[in-house]
Amino acid sequence: MEQIKKVLQKRKLDVHKLAELSGIQERFINALIQGKVEELPAIPYVRGYILRIADILKLNGKELWKDFKEQNLKKPGIKDRLPANRFEVKNFRRFFGVLLLFFLLMFFLITQASQLINNSLKLCLASPLIGSDRVVVNQPIFTIRGKISPNARLLINGEEVFSNQNGEFYKEILLEPGINPIRFNLKNFLGRTKTITKQVYYLPDVEI
Repeated sequence: MEQIKKVLQKRKLDVHKLAELSGIQERFINALIQGKVEELPAIPYVRGYILRIADILKLNGKELWKDFKEQNLKKPGIKDRLPANRFEVKNFRRFFGVLLLFFLLMFFLITQASQLINNSLKLCLASPLIGSDRVVVNQPIFTIRGKISPNARLLINGEEVFSNQNGEFYKEILLEPGINPIRFNLKNFLGRTKTITKQVYYLPDVEI
């Protein structure tokens, strides 16, 4: 820019001194004076450089910037955007990676929790109740054997039945003649419940 060049000559200043006063690199000041727009950084930086130089040289910064735009803005090589912030891109990728990892972890935990809940309510009954909802017997004492998941709590007809460390349990009940419903209530540590009902027919006069 000729105006900057003339003022520097008039005040007997050189580019090196102007660079010291303004904090702008000499190569950018030379590019401005010589009109080498392809060597300049992005437009927002150039505008800041021109306003700073104008302030030091006591020139009209707005007019100087206006002249520069009219003469150079349409020239090839001038950049109208700030350079990409590679740290911002890296931070975004890192954030996206952490977010993806978080969702994968949550999906895994939910899946495992669901599986744990389902597994904690298993009831396996031994013969004769296994595979049948109705059983006919002719003895008043009926023995119930089975196995539940170790984390489950078991109630049979409202009475808690304790299992061993393997989940195996044993209980004898006294039957009344006719139909005797047996309700198995399972409950896990999360409060989920499951109810299974079997019917035992006690017919004392029938041979089985």
